[in-house]
Amino acid sequence: MIINSIVLLARRGYAVDVYADAETLGTAPMHFDDPAIRVLPFHGGSSFFVKGWAVVMARIAGRLRLFTWMARSWPFAFVLLLVFPRLFFFARWLTRQLEAYRFVIAVEAASLLALHATPSGTPIVYYDMELLDWTEDDPNYACKLVLKQLHARVVPHISRVAIQSPRRADAFARINEFDRERIAILPVAAMGEPITTRGRFFRDRFAIDDDVTLVVYSGNFTPWAKCVEIIAGVKDWPANYALVMHTWHTNMAKTDYFRAMQQAGAGLPVYFSTEYLAYEELAPALSSADIGILLYEPINENFTEILFSSNKLVEYLKAGLPVVCSDFPGLREFVESREIGVPVASPDAVPQAIARIGEQLQRFRGNAYRCYETDLRFERHFDDFFARLTAERSA
Repeated sequence: MIINSIVLLARRGYAVDVYADAETLGTAPMHFDDPAIRVLPFHGGSSFFVKGWAVVMARIAGRLRLFTWMARSWPFAFVLLLVFPRLFFFARWLTRQLEAYRFVIAVEAASLLALHATPSGTPIVYYDMELLDWTEDDPNYACKLVLKQLHARVVPHISRVAIQSPRRADAFARINEFDRERIAILPVAAMGEPITTRGRFFRDRFAIDDDVTLVVYSGNFTPWAKCVEIIAGVKDWPANYALVMHTWHTNMAKTDYFRAMQQAGAGLPVYFSTEYLAYEELAPALSSADIGILLYEPINENFTEILFSSNKLVEYLKAGLPVVCSDFPGLREFVESREIGVPVASPDAVPQAIARIGEQLQRFRGNAYRCYETDLRFERHFDDFFARLTAERSA
């Protein structure tokens, strides 16, 4: 969604400057062939002291609700320096870079916070990627409550919000007391032609025979994605099925959770891929599989309203992969109505779901391609969003 927006803005004649933290770019590089696009990395805020202070404050702020109160009432820049020092230095650098841009687009909450000192009158378009719908009594997000309070102080200065679906837009408006009319819909969707030629990437890398039905998971290796449960269930899969667990984030192979995943997959036809793939390489690599899987823990609306907000779903469909997915109402209705996969209520139901898809793989695959073309081609969604944005700016 983000990369595609940058590319399409440049195609429409805009010069696009992309400001990002250098370490973030090191983890997820962005390369553009268009000379109208500049990627401008920030190299500050990475000293040993600043990093150490950030780690310490993350732990303290996660335990003391005093910091949540401070985020509501103390000077914004001071709280940012105290709790998120690296973001503070990025924000100070970014403010000096901003020129007379026609639009300034903030992607995710941290980027929005970095624009807190943007000159009055600068049109800020906010790409909201996470609803921040947790509450103060939620122990999973204690530290992030500081971020949420700072986020609430910047939201009133936004010109327009871009969010992935009408239901998520309703939730954003309710959570942030924001004018629903100023929220535009821009689904997470892929761009370009579908990958209709079956690839070889995972099969060649792991020497997986062509007669094996290959299921792939592509995304973060985290508990909320139920990775361990997916892997543990492979023992009950039909014969001649295998699983590839792929992540773009190489650092996830260094976590305790990844080690738990490896233990769960010991002796099973499970393969782990932690090689970074550029965006344009991902869908061709996925096309070497047959079925995609996306499960989520129903923690809050940010997860249960995942339809049109899931990179996994989009990339799977672009590669012609039918899906096994969580049985959330919106997602279930979409998947079943287009006959692109099988929703499951729990990981225990995955073996039956992949067997059902495997029996009618060509039919499901054709439906996946059709759904991508009809519902999830980014170009047509961006056309509507861009027309509305430029019309308002010209008015």
